[in-house]
Amino acid sequence: MQPLSCAPFHEFSAVRFVLTDMDETLTYQGRLAAATYDALERLQSAGIRVIPVTAAPAGWCDQMARMWPVDGVIAENGGIFMRRDGTHHGIERTWWTAPDAVSAMRAQLSAIAKAVQAAVPEAQNTSSTMVRAAPYPPISASASVANGVPLSAPKRNGAHAATALVA
Repeated sequence: MQPLSCAPFHEFSAVRFVLTDMDETLTYQGRLAAATYDALERLQSAGIRVIPVTAAPAGWCDQMARMWPVDGVIAENGGIFMRRDGTHHGIERTWWTAPDAVSAMRAQLSAIAKAVQAAVPEAQNTSSTMVRAAPYPPISASASVANGVPLSAPKRNGAHAATALVA
């Protein structure tokens, strides 16, 4: 396989969109290089729409959609799409989940988090929890919050680990 930079320019003349992963694709060791930012600007100048796709939380992607030379960002594993609004000062958000279902999912997640915390006191939310916006996919209404939650955190490879399964 050859690098894209070796291909003749005319082979890319029909490209209109570039959807790309962010972590360790656009970024390297967690940083966006100036050369990469410049490449994003050149793509936009050429009329090519660029949309990063990432698992990163909405709070981080809001900044990308506002400040980076991109046409939008798909965040939280597809949970939300963000792009600058027509004023270029605000953000327009498109959710993949119906708004009425979001509050029900958040309530379920909150109950599950409390049950996990009660069963496994060492369990902690991820550092990105506070900037996440999209709930996870719907959880079965017949699910038991305690189903699959260990009563103690097992050790794996010398480190504590816990899992919660809801089916």
